[in-house]
Amino acid sequence: MNKKYVTIVIIVFLLVVGTFSLLSLNVSKDSKKNNTTTSETTTTETSQESDNPEEPTSIPQEDNSNPTDATTSKVDKPNNTTTTVKTNPVVTPVTKTTKKESIEEKLERLINQDFYQAVSKKQISRYEYLYQIDNNLKHKIESTNNTKLDYSKNRFYEVNLNTLGIISGYTYIYDSSTKHVIKVDTKGNKNISTWFWCDSVNHKILSNQTSQEDFFNKLSKYNITEIYFYINHKNLNHPNVKTFIKNAYNKNIRIYLCVGERYYLNTNTYQESIYDIFNAVDSYNKSSNYNERLAGVTYDAEVWTERSNNWKTDINVRNQHLSYIKESKRYADTKGLSVIFTLPFWIVQYDTSYGNMYDEITKVINKTTLMVYRDDLNKLKNLVMKNQENATATLIDIANKNNCVLDIAVETDYSDEGDQVSFYEEELENPGYLLYTLKQLDYSLNNYKNYMFSIHHAMSLINNFQNGLN
Repeated sequence: MNKKYVTIVIIVFLLVVGTFSLLSLNVSKDSKKNNTTTSETTTTETSQESDNPEEPTSIPQEDNSNPTDATTSKVDKPNNTTTTVKTNPVVTPVTKTTKKESIEEKLERLINQDFYQAVSKKQISRYEYLYQIDNNLKHKIESTNNTKLDYSKNRFYEVNLNTLGIISGYTYIYDSSTKHVIKVDTKGNKNISTWFWCDSVNHKILSNQTSQEDFFNKLSKYNITEIYFYINHKNLNHPNVKTFIKNAYNKNIRIYLCVGERYYLNTNTYQESIYDIFNAVDSYNKSSNYNERLAGVTYDAEVWTERSNNWKTDINVRNQHLSYIKESKRYADTKGLSVIFTLPFWIVQYDTSYGNMYDEITKVINKTTLMVYRDDLNKLKNLVMKNQENATATLIDIANKNNCVLDIAVETDYSDEGDQVSFYEEELENPGYLLYTLKQLDYSLNNYKNYMFSIHHAMSLINNFQNGLN
C-alpha cells in the first residue's frame, strides 16, 4: 500500500517538472525573438541618421575604407537587454592651405598690363618716377628691356607696394612703354629741374663744347636732373641741339622743349600753340638717335598776364584756359610725350565753371610747376601746405588727391618785385643757402611723395653763385 502510494507520487512529480521545463523553453525562445527585433530596429535608425550628416567645416580626407569596416559598439538598454549599434569611422578634417605668393609673383600682375588699367587699380602712381635715372639704374633698365634707354619713350612710374600686398625696403618702377617692372637698388637724387633760354647771349653754350661741358658740371652742383630748354620749335633740327641733348643724356639729365606765349589763348585754333609744337617734337625725335630725343614739352605760357584776357575777372577765360590744357594733354598722349604746365602759386584761389581751377587742372595732367617765388622756408611752407584765400584745400593736398606732381619752383635771379621773391641775395651772402632751404622744405613734406623742386633759372645759378660752391 505504501509502495504504491510512493510510486504514484513520483510519477506526478515527474509530470509537473516536465511541464514546467517545456514552458520555460518557450519563454526563452520568445525572448530571443524580441531581442533580435529590437537590434534590427536600432540598427536601421542609426543607419538612417548617418545618411544625412552635417556639412563639414573643412575639406575631409577621401574615405577609401570598406563599408564593412565600420566599428560596432554595444549599448545597454533599460530592460537590461543589449543592443548592437553600427558607427561610421572617424573622419579627420584637412585644413585647406593657400600657397604664399612671392614678391616676384605679385609683381607679375603688372607685367604686360595696360598703364591706365594699372593706375585705375592704384597699382602704380599716375605721375612719373621722381628720382634721377643714374648709371646703375640705367644699366638695369636697358638689361631688362633689352634696348637703350630712350626718354622720349620710356616712362617710369613707382609701383604702389601696399596695393599689391608687398612688404619690401626696395622701390620698384613700371615702364609704361615695355610694361616691365624694374627693381631700384638705390634711389638717385630727387629730381630738380631748371630753365635754360637759348637766346643770343647763351647760344655759345650750344656751339662750344668746352662751354657746354662747364655748363653741365656747374648745374650738377645743384643736383639738376631736368632742363626746360627754351628754343623755337622750328629750330630743333639744328645740329647743335642734338649735341646739347646728347651731352645732357650722358649726364643723366632729361631735356624738355619749353614753349609759351601769353597770347596763346587768343589764337583762333590750337594749331600754332598745340599741334604744330607737338608735331615738331615728334618729327624731331623720329629723325634722332635714342640719346638725342626730347622727353616732352613744358608750357611756360603766362596767359594770365595778357591784359586783354581778363583772366582773373572772367570765368569764361579761365574755362578756356582749362580747355586749352586738356587739349594739350590729349594731343601729347597721341604722340607719346609728356606735358607739363607752369602756373602761379595763387591759381588755387580761382574757380572755373567746373570747380577749383588748380583742382581741375591736376585731374587732367600729372605734373604742374608752380612758381612759389619766396626766399624763406616758412613762407614757402605756408603757400604750399596751408590753405590760401578762397581755397578749400592746400596745393600739396590737391595735387596729392589727384595723383599729380607739385613741382615747387623758386627764383634765384635778381627781381625788382622785392627781396622776398628771390634767393638772389641770400645765396650771394651765404652760398648753399638755397639747397639747405630746399632740404628743409623736403623734410617738412616727408608725409607726401608727389613733389619735387625747380630752380629758376640755369644762367642765374651759373653766373651768380658758382664762386661760392665747391
